Amino acid sequence: MTTVPIPTTTPLFETVQPTPKPTKNPYGGGATTKKPKTKTTTTTKKNKTKYTTTTKKNKTKTTTRPSTSNPYGGGGNSGAYGDPHFHIVGISATQPDLCFDYTGQPGAKITLLEDKTTGISAVGELFKPDEEEKGIYFKSITLTSAHSTVLTVSGEGWTVDAAYDIEPQYDWETETLKYGDMRFGSSQKHGGAKGSKRMDVTIPGVGTYQIQVSDAHKNVNFKVLDTSSVSAGATGILGRFLPVGAYEVRPDLSDVSTGFLVFNGKMTEVNYKRHAWNKNCWTLSEADFLEMVDLA
Repeated sequence: MTTVPIPTTTPLFETVQPTPKPTKNPYGGGATTKKPKTKTTTTTKKNKTKYTTTTKKNKTKTTTRPSTSNPYGGGGNSGAYGDPHFHIVGISATQPDLCFDYTGQPGAKITLLEDKTTGISAVGELFKPDEEEKGIYFKSITLTSAHSTVLTVSGEGWTVDAAYDIEPQYDWETETLKYGDMRFGSSQKHGGAKGSKRMDVTIPGVGTYQIQVSDAHKNVNFKVLDTSSVSAGATGILGRFLPVGAYEVRPDLSDVSTGFLVFNGKMTEVNYKRHAWNKNCWTLSEADFLEMVDLA
């Protein structure tokens, strides 16, 4: 039997494996896409590697989020804390973070926030926990709403009362207690035996506030977490500085650590430095604070 060798190239083989032609771009001005590779045996491993590389690039782009931090505030919230220190969170380039101290006498009551538009008021009572130390702190904070719901928090605990016969309600889903027009979040403890306990209180349409109790001195701290509803007529040690446009800080162009506070029709020097718990804060001396603010 005679064996006939099979040709390595036949017209049939050429018809089955034609050379791919460039694909025209129907949306471009005659431009074509790159000529595809003639290999039809691209392996799964190569495809997987290419896919992984593409996914990594896309992930880097899509997970980059703009910063949600306040570019004008040095962190934290506006509030009164310690013996006592006051911090106003900045809201614009001309109304940046502002810090100062104000020390009253033990037994005195200080209005921290009063806003007749929303009906909210926050009053702190001072005390001296240790006669051998100079520190004077807030013994209690009393928060009163427009509907006369009264919350009083001290180092011993907290009580809430209302002008009407109201039954408290607890929501398991949100873990909040409703009493009158106040909503109380769950109490949280931080820092171990010598740490602190804190609780958030929300008055719908008015604001959210945080009250913190320090275990060291059994003193109470107060923060305003939401200032969006504070009216221009707000008063109090904190309240008068919270509205938009309440004050202005003008930096000294010859010294970046010095500036001038414009408030209540007056101007005084402020320094950009650390103040108690807050760093990088325009700080007003207590003497200048008393000169600038009419507490009568």
